[in-house]
Amino acid sequence: MDGYTQFYCTGNAEDATPFFPMDDRLKFDCDMGHGASGGPMSTPEGQIAGANSHGIDDGAGNIVEPVLYSSVHADNAIDVINRIGTLS
Repeated sequence: MDGYTQFYCTGNAEDATPFFPMDDRLKFDCDMGHGASGGPMSTPEGQIAGANSHGIDDGAGNIVEPVLYSSVHADNAIDVINRIGTLS
């Protein structure tokens, strides 16, 4: 890794509420681990639907399941993120 190459995963996100019933989360099949946090989870049209939050590891930093989770961003949060992108 050279620090300049962007990595990404493609696929379908699904509702992860059954796994985390106290809040709304998305579950996305992706084998990226540490360092993916904060990256966008977006729709095929490029709209940001969430931000990579965490995966599941074994406590020693080894990925247990190739999945990333994100809180679900409401319309107001998505609007702010998309507006920031137009400022540059």
